[in-house]
Amino acid sequence: MIRPLRFFLLLLLALAMAACSQGQSATPTPSPVPTAAAAPTEVAAAASPTAGPEPLRQLFAPAPAAGQSLLGASQLDQLLADQGAALHSRLATSHGAAIEALCNDEASFVWLTAHGYLAAQARCPDLQLLFAVERVNAAAGPQEATTPGGVVAASAAVAPDAVRDYQAALSAVAASDEGRAALQAIGGWGEVRAAEDGLFDPLRAAIGAAGVADLVAWRGVSQPLRVGLVTDGGRIDDGSLNQGAYQGLLQAAADFDLDLNFIETVAPDDFERNIAAFANAGYDLIITVGPAMAQATQQAAEQHPAIRFVALDAAGEAGPANLQRILFREDQAGFLAGALAGQLSQSQTVGVVSGPETPAVRRYSAGFAQGVASVCPTCEVLTLTIDSADDPSRGRAAALSLTVQGADLIFGLGGATGSGALQGAAQDGAWVIGADRDAYQTAFDGGAVEGADRLLTSALKAADVAVYAAVADAVMGRPPGGLRQLDAASGGISLMPLRDAAAVPAAIQTKLQETWQALASGELDTGVDPISGELRP
Repeated sequence: MIRPLRFFLLLLLALAMAACSQGQSATPTPSPVPTAAAAPTEVAAAASPTAGPEPLRQLFAPAPAAGQSLLGASQLDQLLADQGAALHSRLATSHGAAIEALCNDEASFVWLTAHGYLAAQARCPDLQLLFAVERVNAAAGPQEATTPGGVVAASAAVAPDAVRDYQAALSAVAASDEGRAALQAIGGWGEVRAAEDGLFDPLRAAIGAAGVADLVAWRGVSQPLRVGLVTDGGRIDDGSLNQGAYQGLLQAAADFDLDLNFIETVAPDDFERNIAAFANAGYDLIITVGPAMAQATQQAAEQHPAIRFVALDAAGEAGPANLQRILFREDQAGFLAGALAGQLSQSQTVGVVSGPETPAVRRYSAGFAQGVASVCPTCEVLTLTIDSADDPSRGRAAALSLTVQGADLIFGLGGATGSGALQGAAQDGAWVIGADRDAYQTAFDGGAVEGADRLLTSALKAADVAVYAAVADAVMGRPPGGLRQLDAASGGISLMPLRDAAAVPAAIQTKLQETWQALASGELDTGVDPISGELRP
């Protein structure tokens, strides 16, 4: 919850920023707080020390999931100059700025994503396609398997001889180790190869199937994508799923041109109202967090078919085509934590303390018990559930009641309640394992809270990765809807590296790695239903 004074100050700041941002109006929502201010249209690289004709301008659009370096742009300019092509490179802060510069002949050569190229082509069809380019280690989306990751295009105003000189110079530079290093530093760009427009026909077809009719006005390419996050009663720094979702949005905002806001829900009665605040303001993508919001999110998606909705960690029946549900295999993460706990426990008694029994908590708890049993059939798993995810005092008391019963390791789940359990058990001398996020940061404040030395690891689910992917889908125009479940194979769940590897014998570490590999390959099954969290017969 945002305190009144803090909120008032943030609201004043937001209004002031809006008044200065080239006439844009403030977002008409009751409580979202902007997370990023408008950036300048371009950032200039240092001019290359080349002599001769005035350098032509080269512009790089933002590269998703990759940092962009001014140093890399300067290095590339020098390498091109060594090949006889005088260029002055800049980094655009948005796809829209790059497209504007290309179509208005303000830049001679522009590097665009494949989607940005199609949007630019719709606006200025006489642009010149020079190269197809790929990003290093880029994972292709379902609609992009045969489509280049990006292009190098030239303005229609660039003379043919200048185009030929540039093509020859860039081909030579891209074939060198120094050139590849510079391209990767600029935005993760890798292979540069000849291209023809037909390569983009599959992407055009996918865009048409997605119902994107006006590429020039395509949100996220030519205009900022408006994204709203609604929490489920927790805060964006709760150390759990809300924080993970928010971190994913921050990363997406850094990589894409986003208008990003969030609402921290105070009470369940506010779910519908908070979602409606973004929907009525015309947001393009609304992300909600947690199973408690599943019904309200589905109703909003049905009422607003033109808006994309993502329900994070929310199972349910088949919904409308504009609603995507994202789940995690918490049973796999819990299984790994249990396999570690069962091998380390000296008392052969371990415990689980959690917040409310949501499907995710059931998956964690059941997976943990199955993991313990897989390595220690005689071990006992004690479980206590608290009816609030925001009650660290009760979480602490619950953990201490389990240690009194002989539990020498506690698995803490569920926001602040789980953090309280971890602190209480650790300060009582038990080993602890966190969940969702890195408990060393969320429960032990980076080591500042007593007991941090008793934290073994944390079972993670990559909410940030899931949310980032959902934003990328929207920006790239991929069809929404359906169920996506992230697991060990996709990197959606994992264990943090051991905080104190010396405390865990090498043989146990080896067994844990083998367990991880077996889960990821499908060779090992947890025995837990991946949706309900119930044990299979």
